[in-house]
Amino acid sequence: MTDETAATVAELDAELAEARAGLAAAEKEREAASRAARENPQDEDTITRVTKATYRLDAFRGRVADLEVEREEAGRADRRARAVERLSKGIPRAHGSLMNEYQKDMERVVSSVQALKKAVDRINSRYGVLDLLRLEAEAVADRFELPRLPLPLVLPPSRLPHAKEVVEEMARIVLTERSYPTAREIGRRVRGTPGGQLIYEAGPIEAERRATEAKVAKAEQDRREAEATMAPLAGAFKAANAPTRHGLGF
Repeated sequence: MTDETAATVAELDAELAEARAGLAAAEKEREAASRAARENPQDEDTITRVTKATYRLDAFRGRVADLEVEREEAGRADRRARAVERLSKGIPRAHGSLMNEYQKDMERVVSSVQALKKAVDRINSRYGVLDLLRLEAEAVADRFELPRLPLPLVLPPSRLPHAKEVVEEMARIVLTERSYPTAREIGRRVRGTPGGQLIYEAGPIEAERRATEAKVAKAEQDRREAEATMAPLAGAFKAANAPTRHGLGF
């Protein structure tokens, strides 16, 4: 579906570019014809040239206006199709893959915490045995009036090098809680995602609606003005030079 809508948008972009180029040429022709008419106001060929140039200009204006409305509608349809695909395929696929890894991450956290607890219990227990040996040596020396055993000084685990950094780092370990972001925070967080890009392209809902209505109204106004301008022309002349979808009959 997105390939079809994207192709429609590309086709309309090409047609709109062609129509705008024709409009620019028609404006120049109308300007040249009007200049010639001012110089030779009684010349019938010049008047006919002005009439044809005016009709051609109005026809291109109407064509450009119609294409702009059609392009706006096609762009909106393309964005909606891409949004549907993102919701039905892209996000569920990415979510499912990450969910599997997410569960494995929690298993790794549990294993790491258990390993850390074992390591802490081990060093605490080892210090307890070392301290007990020190106390035993002092007690035996005191009871039997023997020289004290010169055992090396053993610092407790909390006084060992890097112990403070380890405790502080452990205190900073926190599992994230569910957040309840505001609409503004949601917009900021999704800004760099594919869906956020679609939202940015579409703009606010109300602004998009107003823009479309304005283009439709302008196209209708241009059509009415063109009809009013060309009302004096003969029907045969108008039919012979009517614009087609892929060009104009001049």
